[in-house]
Amino acid sequence: MLESHDARRPLIWLAALIPVALALIFWWWLARERAPEDAGTPSPIAVGVAEVIERDLRATLNTVGDVEATDSIEIASLVTERITGLHFDSGERVNKGDLLIQLDDRAEQQGLRAARVIAEQEQRELDRLQPLVRQGSIATQQADAQRNRLESARIEAARLTAALEERTITAPVSGLMGLSHLSVGELISADTPLVTLDSIDRVQVDFSLPERELQRVTEGMRVMAHSVAWPGQTFPGEVTTIDPRLDRETRTLMIRARFDNPDLALRPGMLLDIALLLPARQRLVVPETAIMGERDRQWVYVVTQTAEGHRAHRVEINVVERAPGWAAIETTSEDNSLKPGASVAISGLRDIGEDRALVLDETAARDTHALLEARPANERTAPSETPAP
Repeated sequence: MLESHDARRPLIWLAALIPVALALIFWWWLARERAPEDAGTPSPIAVGVAEVIERDLRATLNTVGDVEATDSIEIASLVTERITGLHFDSGERVNKGDLLIQLDDRAEQQGLRAARVIAEQEQRELDRLQPLVRQGSIATQQADAQRNRLESARIEAARLTAALEERTITAPVSGLMGLSHLSVGELISADTPLVTLDSIDRVQVDFSLPERELQRVTEGMRVMAHSVAWPGQTFPGEVTTIDPRLDRETRTLMIRARFDNPDLALRPGMLLDIALLLPARQRLVVPETAIMGERDRQWVYVVTQTAEGHRAHRVEINVVERAPGWAAIETTSEDNSLKPGASVAISGLRDIGEDRALVLDETAARDTHALLEARPANERTAPSETPAP
C-alpha cells in the first residue's frame, strides 16, 4: 500500500500544476491582446498654458568698447633745442593756444631784430628812390634792385619769425595734459614725443557688431553706456559713424559713437558696456518657461482645441529680447498659429508630443500680462547673442 501511494504522488502534483499553467497562459495571452490597445491610447499629459500677447518693445544690441579721446595728441618739437620754460603741470587742463613749452630762442630773437632793422632800412631807401624814378633822375632798374633787397630782408624776417614759433610749443586743442618727465635745461630732439594731450570733453567709442545687424543700425541712433568705475551711472551718446567696410575675416561692422563728457568721468582706455537702443517694434511675448531649445534652435508648443481635445504642435522661434520671467519672440516658420491670443504650453514640455492628448492644468497657468508688467522697461535686456569685439 505504501508503494502505491508513493507512485501516485507525481500524478497529484501534475494535476495541481496544470490549472496554474493554464491560468498563466491565459493571463499572458490577455496582456498581449491588450498591449496594442493600451500603447495606442497613452494617458493625457497635464500642461499649464499661458496666453501669447503683443506689445511695443524697445530692444537693445549689447556689446563693449574702449573709450578714446576725440583728439589724442603727442606733443613734439620740430627742432632740436634746449628747454627754457615749462608752463604746465601733469594732468592739468589746458586751453587751445596755451603756452606749454618754451625752447631756447635767443639766437632767433636777435636775428629777427636785425632782419627787421635791415628791412626798415631797405624800405626807406626804396621810398627815397621811387620819386627819383618818376622824375627820370635814375634808371628804373636801380629802383627794382632796391625793391628786391627789401623783399629779401622781409623773407629773412619771416623765416626767423617761423623759427621763433617753432621754439614756442602751444596746446593745439583744449584737453588734459599727460604725465610729464621734462625738465628745464633738458635738450630735446626734433620729432621726439614729449608729453600727451587728450581732448576728452567729448569722447568716442569704437565697437563692432555682427554683419546681420547692419540693417538695424543707423547714424544718430541713441546709445547708453555703463562703466564699472561709475556703478549705477548711465552715459548717453549717439552713433556718429558707420564704417562702410566690414572686416573680411570676422564679418563684423565697426561703429563709432560719441559721448559728451563735461565732468571728464570717462577716460581714454576705459571699457564700457554699450547698449544700442533700437526703435520700438511690436513683439510677441510669452513666459520664459514656454521656450524649449536645442543647440541653435528654439521653439514653443502652441496648444489648440480640436475635436479630439487639446493638442500641441511645435513652432520654431527666435528670441529677440529677454527679461526675468518673459521673452519677446518671433516665429521663423510659416506657421501662423503663433499669434496674439494663442496659448502656449509652459509646463510638462518634456512629455509633449505631436497629437498627444493634453489636459490643461489650471494650477500651472500663468498670466503673461502680469509677468511683463512686473519687470520695469529699463531693466530689460536684449539676448546675449552679440559678441564682443
